[in-house]
Amino acid sequence: MRVCFLRPGPGPVEHAEALERAGADVVVAERAPEGRFDVCVACGWRVCGEAFRVDAARRAALVLRLEHRALAPERPERLAAVVALDLPLELLVTSAWLDAAVAEQHPASRRRVVPLGRPEVRVSSERVDGPLRVAGASAAVLAATEEAVVAVDEGFFDVLVALDEPLVEDLAAPAVAASPLAPILGAFATGATCVATPTEGRDELVVHRQTGLLADPDDPVGAARALDALARDRALLGRLRAGAREVVERWPTWEEAGRALDAALGEIVAAEPIADPALPAQLMANAVGEAAKLSAYEGARTDAMHAWAAQLEDRARALDAGRPSTAARLRARLRRSA
Repeated sequence: MRVCFLRPGPGPVEHAEALERAGADVVVAERAPEGRFDVCVACGWRVCGEAFRVDAARRAALVLRLEHRALAPERPERLAAVVALDLPLELLVTSAWLDAAVAEQHPASRRRVVPLGRPEVRVSSERVDGPLRVAGASAAVLAATEEAVVAVDEGFFDVLVALDEPLVEDLAAPAVAASPLAPILGAFATGATCVATPTEGRDELVVHRQTGLLADPDDPVGAARALDALARDRALLGRLRAGAREVVERWPTWEEAGRALDAALGEIVAAEPIADPALPAQLMANAVGEAAKLSAYEGARTDAMHAWAAQLEDRARALDAGRPSTAARLRARLRRSA
């Protein structure tokens, strides 16, 4: 099978590498390459349109996350990221949560779940005494901790903090979207546990008090309290690290993920091409819905600016009302100097 992967910018495409090791003839490009392909796989919304310029029998999109959720509300690209999933593309989703989320918003889509691969398991044999070694924590989380913790940028660590990521403001450097599950799998493979938010499918891996601890979204203090609990209770830390290791050891390797992707693409080639009249209707419904969200956001921001300006005007009037006139101030000054 000959497969073209389109990526929006430089960088590795791990599923393409795994598929090539599984025996497929793989080409990775940023623009439609020459030649005929059995399948073209678009890696992200930025290249979904380019997929229709590729000479391919079938077209698919690799969905590693809901990309529009990572874009700031005022970004008009959110609309493109949403409607990309309504194009006549076979969707290769990489988690059960993604499958359910895409099905809810894009009911006409045709989806197949293909796994992420895990890195090689290389669990540290180091002892867990001493300060808790933490990776991925923001300054706000670290500042809110009460127990001794050490921020680690490389090497082995005890806990990964995997909270919701900041919204993307700058699209100048496009790259293949990263799955929110990938850092957690990487941490588990090194013997660490994780403090995570139960969003974007992270709780498929982080089961509370079994493989890690869950914290509420937008709550750095809650995440800090979870780190404090692990710093104080090393028995709990050990149980969570052991549970995480069991999960990652059962998770598919990249070799297994490559074979699963090869089988899924084979099914796509054998199936009838997508031809569903509901697709354009759903595309327009999502386009209008997302445009309404953008309009509501802009309206709310404009209202807030008007309210702020009105407050400034009221404050200025109040100051003027309590301030003596120029003539009165002059008479008072003359009386004091007399």
